[in-house]
Amino acid sequence: MKPPRLTPRVMVWCAAPSPVGGLALKPISKRNSLEEIDRNVRASIPVGVDARLAEAYFRANRVEHSNAVRERIVYGIVRGIRGSWLLVEVSAWIRIHYDPHSRVTRIDVSRVNTSF
Repeated sequence: MKPPRLTPRVMVWCAAPSPVGGLALKPISKRNSLEEIDRNVRASIPVGVDARLAEAYFRANRVEHSNAVRERIVYGIVRGIRGSWLLVEVSAWIRIHYDPHSRVTRIDVSRVNTSF
């Protein structure tokens, strides 16, 4: 008689910084404040690196994002960050500008309030 086949049902997700392209990426999520998101984005995607790193960083952190190729900006938004309350949702709007050679030139992180 064969023993029953066991299938693993546990998935492990690690939020620890992971090296991509030689950089240590710092995680961002809605549990962070605007200041923490700003600090972690700037530390993880320094000016001068390839802009594709920004998209990979957003994907790794499950951040809604889009690359506007004509404007050469990668947009990202983290909704419902720390500081939101009952009638106002606070979000972090992230804009990563890059040059024609796909090198990051500027990073902007700002607060967006949405009321219900």
